[in-house]
Amino acid sequence: MSKSGKGRGDNPSNQLYVLRALNKIYDALTSGGAGGATEATLQDVKDIVDPVNLEHNTIISSASDSVPAGSLRGSVLNNGANAGVWNGVSLPAGVTIPWGDVWQNTYGEITFNATNTQFIIEYTTKA
Repeated sequence: MSKSGKGRGDNPSNQLYVLRALNKIYDALTSGGAGGATEATLQDVKDIVDPVNLEHNTIISSASDSVPAGSLRGSVLNNGANAGVWNGVSLPAGVTIPWGDVWQNTYGEITFNATNTQFIIEYTTKA
């Protein structure tokens, strides 16, 4: 139990994750005609419910670079005094932009230009 007195099951994000996994299990078990779930659909279910090791990444940059393809979620803060460019869009000083989970998918490469400013970027990938 966490310090707040709520268990992991009380978190709406965890509840949604479990519900999606249960729906995937149901679909897997009821698909495939008379034979039921195939080995491939059961592997899909296993991939959903098995724990995944995640890696936290941090970039502090005042240059042009990119977040490599494969991020699950993250955020960028323009910590400098000038605007920069994030994914082709101007990011004013002091502004933060998050990007969130896209259910079992990852983001492609995200380019940025923090020349004359500073970006602090944190993102999560599968380890």
